[in-house]
Amino acid sequence: MKDAVWINGSFSATTIFSSSESKHPVNAHFAKRVKYVGSPSGSWKNPPSSLCSILICDLNKTDTGNYSFRYVGTSSSDIWTTQPFTNLTVTENPCLLTFEEPKNVTENGNVTLTCSTLSSCTSGLKIEGPSASLSQSKPENPKKTTLNFKVTWEDDGRMFSCQTENNTDPCLIRNISLTVGYAPKDMSANISSKVVKEGESVSFTCSAKGQPEPTFTWTKDGRDLDSKANWMISSITASQNGSYICKAVNKYGSKELVVTVGVIYAPDVDIEISQKSERSPKTIIQGDKVIFTCSVKRSNPPPDSFTWQKDKTHIDSKQRIVVENIQPEDRGNYTCSAENTVGSGSKTLQLTVQYKPRKTNISIHQTSVKINTTAKFTCLTDAYPAPSSYSWFHYKQTDIPQKKMLMVFIETLHLEKVKRANEGCYICNASNSIDTGDTSEPVCIEVLFPPNHTNLYMTELVTEGDPVEVNCTAESFPLPTFTLARYSKSNSQTPEWSLTLDNSYKFKANSTDAGVYTCKASNSEGNQWSSKKQLVVKYSPREVKITGHPDLIVKENESLTLDCSANSYPSVSSFTWMKMIAGTMETTISTGTPFIVDSASVSDSGKYRCTATNKIGTGKSVQVEVKVKHGPKFTKIEKEKEEQHDELTGVKLRCISQCYPEVTQYSWYQRINKKESKNVANGTDIFVRSDQPGEYYCVAKNEIGERSSEPIKLFDDTVMKIVTVFSLCLIFLIVCILIFLYRRRRNNLIQQRTTNVWSWSSFLVLTHMLNLLNC
Repeated sequence: MKDAVWINGSFSATTIFSSSESKHPVNAHFAKRVKYVGSPSGSWKNPPSSLCSILICDLNKTDTGNYSFRYVGTSSSDIWTTQPFTNLTVTENPCLLTFEEPKNVTENGNVTLTCSTLSSCTSGLKIEGPSASLSQSKPENPKKTTLNFKVTWEDDGRMFSCQTENNTDPCLIRNISLTVGYAPKDMSANISSKVVKEGESVSFTCSAKGQPEPTFTWTKDGRDLDSKANWMISSITASQNGSYICKAVNKYGSKELVVTVGVIYAPDVDIEISQKSERSPKTIIQGDKVIFTCSVKRSNPPPDSFTWQKDKTHIDSKQRIVVENIQPEDRGNYTCSAENTVGSGSKTLQLTVQYKPRKTNISIHQTSVKINTTAKFTCLTDAYPAPSSYSWFHYKQTDIPQKKMLMVFIETLHLEKVKRANEGCYICNASNSIDTGDTSEPVCIEVLFPPNHTNLYMTELVTEGDPVEVNCTAESFPLPTFTLARYSKSNSQTPEWSLTLDNSYKFKANSTDAGVYTCKASNSEGNQWSSKKQLVVKYSPREVKITGHPDLIVKENESLTLDCSANSYPSVSSFTWMKMIAGTMETTISTGTPFIVDSASVSDSGKYRCTATNKIGTGKSVQVEVKVKHGPKFTKIEKEKEEQHDELTGVKLRCISQCYPEVTQYSWYQRINKKESKNVANGTDIFVRSDQPGEYYCVAKNEIGERSSEPIKLFDDTVMKIVTVFSLCLIFLIVCILIFLYRRRRNNLIQQRTTNVWSWSSFLVLTHMLNLLNC
């Protein structure tokens, strides 16, 4: 590459040679002047450095610059460039050569070749050519030399060169090619085969030397055929037999050559047919004598053998054959073949024999025909010419002598809509211009029709356990099968039960058999349902059940409704409600339905049952349990006997309560004061020691609510202390009162002596009361 530089991280250079021009194109200025002279291209990956060389010819001053070699491998890291660059400086060539090609040179003309150079050149000049006999005149001017000689047509295209004496650089040699004009010479014309079979291909080739290049024309019998030197007849015919001329022409003259083609071909034959009668030879009737002749229209060479075939089967090897008594079986394709050394030719003739209808029969798609569909009978017969008319007959299998002629005179009998009356047998015959043929064998059909008049017979009102018989009838062909189906009153679309039977079904009535019955008659043509009949089965109540609203589990004080339902026929006439008392005995609590509790209480919980009664009997429901949800009630504490543990007395307390659902949590509390308590334990039981005196109570809780027990005091002498203090205070008060009264009375002792008795008595009473308090 030349003048390679890096600009802003981008590589730029003039590529003068590249091993991959699709990726790295070569600059047009160097495209035809640079040649690789190093190692072969297969060694480019690992070439010796001394062999990786290029040659630049026709240097110009513009080629001056810095040259380098760049290698680009398969990976981004496998890229390198030779350093430093190689600087090339191109100077003016002092021996620049001028070697001009002569113009308009013709055969036998004289030619002068002139080679010259610059006056600055110090070397002599020489002209070299392919002929050693050429003589070069000694130049008067050392900067110019000439070569004179007489040319022949063989000198056309020869190379001559001019160079300085003692030159070793091939790039400093100037070459010219001599062009000599001459008329066509060395002409040749050939064909691929002089004798060719008709239909084969023939190639014509013509060549000649000339300057300028000659043009070619092929002619036959004065008619131009082609304007190319080489051409071909892809499939030659007999008319193309003969001589062909090739003519080569250029501006200096022309030349012609002749070639001859001989065409041979296989025999071309025809069949001639004749019969000994007054009719046209083309009309052959059963029983005629017929003569077949194989006539040769053309053949080169003449045929040496004949062959006859009928429908591709060999029948004779003579040129003529005779059939004494022609039959319909003799109709067909007759082929006559004639053969010579080239090949064979043949002709095929289709022979038709006229005869009256025979082998008459009736074709029908199937003998079982659906009603209201189309039936097609075809009267098939073997006849030539084709039948001109047909006759059809119909009869019932039960009345064969009474054949009925149908007014149909064509090959096909169409029954547009088959009826049951069309059932029976059919025959036909056919006629043509020769005669009337034989009658066909009968073809009998059956008419298929779907069931109709389908009926169901049964008793419609029975009591459970009674025998029931169901009968189904219908008209159809083929005979039907029956399906008995039962529908419920609530769903008249989908049967809840079905059964396939011949025509009757017997069973004992059950309540589940009640419903709407219908019978379906089916065959291959369709089906039909009978009218529906309802079977009513009388039975006592069953499936008696209780339904609670809103549910069998209700909250306390909510309303509760119990419904009693049952299946029966006739309908239930009475309902009775019973409740289990004390867990062992059912007691009637109500009649009728529903049973309503306006405000449920705990006492309404329990097991309930209902009975349903009609004219047939009575049915009972299973027991259902009603549960009333309520919060804890009657919460209380059970105190067990005190126990001695490690010098301390203790007692076990148990919290019990009534509720539904069960208590989810028991909590124990110790009262600190009138307004405050603390949780001391959770669970059903608690053990309290004597060193834990106080007032205790429990709380029972479920999802409905909670309830506290009455408090219980344990190991607490506070009451005794209060009683003692109160007693002492009372005694002190009484003493004070007595002293006050005593002193007052003493002051009045003299005046009221009688009061001494009362005072003493009062004193005795007070003294007795104090003694009681002290106790």
